[in-house]
Amino acid sequence: MDCDCIKSGDEDVVEDGMSAPLRETEFMGFDIKMLEKRAAQAFVGYLSMNVYEPPSAATWGLHNDRKIDDTWVTDLVTAFKKSVNQTSEKNVIEMAMRPQWLSNREAVLRTVNGLGIEEVPVMEFTEEGEAEMSPNGLIMLGGNHRRAAVRKYVDWLENQIVYEEKRLTLKPTTAPAEEVSSLRESIRLLKKEKEHAVLWVVKIYDLGE
Repeated sequence: MDCDCIKSGDEDVVEDGMSAPLRETEFMGFDIKMLEKRAAQAFVGYLSMNVYEPPSAATWGLHNDRKIDDTWVTDLVTAFKKSVNQTSEKNVIEMAMRPQWLSNREAVLRTVNGLGIEEVPVMEFTEEGEAEMSPNGLIMLGGNHRRAAVRKYVDWLENQIVYEEKRLTLKPTTAPAEEVSSLRESIRLLKKEKEHAVLWVVKIYDLGE
């Protein structure tokens, strides 16, 4: 089951027989079509970012300061325990930055649908880029709730790893080999999940000069 990372009310709702327009024609006084055209022109591509320990220059809330809904975060964590879909283009976190700050710009993807998170390169920066972007140069345009949920989920995974490793150390030397092997495999999978869970796909827009 894919994670629904968009809270009800954040996306267009379409009902049979609905006569009202599917969305507004303006946003904060700007024509929606004009904004969409500008966004398409500024689109750079997709990479992944560690949102558990994000780059120090990443700043949330500058243009999207919605208060964190703890219930929503808890629901997301519950969903993550079943399945996490960090790569669907409907779930990506949008951000704005200067593309020349990237040291791996050639790795930027034009689409990520159908990929696993391990197939999406992690963004990397040049030394000059890191110096220029400080302290708030990476402008995150959303993802507050997903970031909070990822932190809780990864902490839960770490607790599970500690618990399973303790179980393994307490196994007597006479324990069946199958039990020991099963525990070791469980720990391996949890560590792999934790390694992937810290990442989320970001949709990059050119911040401009």
